[in-house]
Amino acid sequence: MKYYLGTLLIFLLFSCETKRARELDEKEKLLQQKEQELGVREQALQLKEQELLIRQAKLDSIFPKDSLPHFDSTLIGVWEVTMTCTATNCDGSAVGDTKTETWDITSDGKQYLATASNGGVASRLYRGIYTGKTLELVAQPSGSQPEASIVARLHQVRPGRLEGEREISRTNSCKTIYTMGMDKK
Repeated sequence: MKYYLGTLLIFLLFSCETKRARELDEKEKLLQQKEQELGVREQALQLKEQELLIRQAKLDSIFPKDSLPHFDSTLIGVWEVTMTCTATNCDGSAVGDTKTETWDITSDGKQYLATASNGGVASRLYRGIYTGKTLELVAQPSGSQPEASIVARLHQVRPGRLEGEREISRTNSCKTIYTMGMDKK
């Protein structure tokens, strides 16, 4: 009987050991599987990161830093504008013609708005950006005016003084170019 009890005790101990060993093997296999899953996820994240870096590089090449809009508070205010026609092939315009207007330039922090007026009456609205070197304003379409594209490109000569050109292109293929001088009031 002692022999049977001893054998039974050894059998129970041995079976407990093998049960524990199986549980440990299962846990080890589960851990290895989780490590493999994490490795796959890590590789996927690295690929995504590389893809994002490539996209960012493409965006940076499309929008160079110099072309992004800047904000210059010295451009805000009322300006006295003198324009002189330097080139034209349009009827009703002649080289040497001069015009004077008052432009009120404001900004919403992203773009500039310029309201051109003559004798206190608003005649045209321009919208545009400042790149740090050039203030480029495009006239907004008006129902009462003939089809035309009007672009003013100005640069700051000194504080309170802007100079540049205003180009008017009409749908009938005529073009008029004015030199512009603007002095802040």
